[in-house]
Amino acid sequence: GPVTLAFCQDTQAEAYDYPESFFEPRVWGQRRIRPDMNELAEAVEAIRGANRPVIVAGGGVLYSGAEDDLAGFAEAGRILGGIWVSLSVLKVLPLAIQNGLYRLVARNRIRLFGRADLCNLPDAEVQKRLIQ
Repeated sequence: GPVTLAFCQDTQAEAYDYPESFFEPRVWGQRRIRPDMNELAEAVEAIRGANRPVIVAGGGVLYSGAEDDLAGFAEAGRILGGIWVSLSVLKVLPLAIQNGLYRLVARNRIRLFGRADLCNLPDAEVQKRLIQ
């Protein structure tokens, strides 16, 4: 997540002879934490028991490169219906184009879908489809 480094202003003017190695290019890896198997099993059972579950996937799906995994999960479970079925034809497009479309919609979401002053709570019908 985000990090804030706050240095005292009097130390910002200090000089230090850093080794050259500090300035060499590096490749940093991302640590991927595996899900807890008990929590995963509970989620699977909740989805299996739902009539029409809703998947809310944040930007982490895109940033972690898990679009295919989520799409495969949804497709394998046949848990999405309605307009999402018709949108599934987009999966024939190359992943780079799919991601570009995702980013285009994300950047223009307010223009496309509007802005609300309040977040509505899901009604009883939608609540039945959410994992608690």
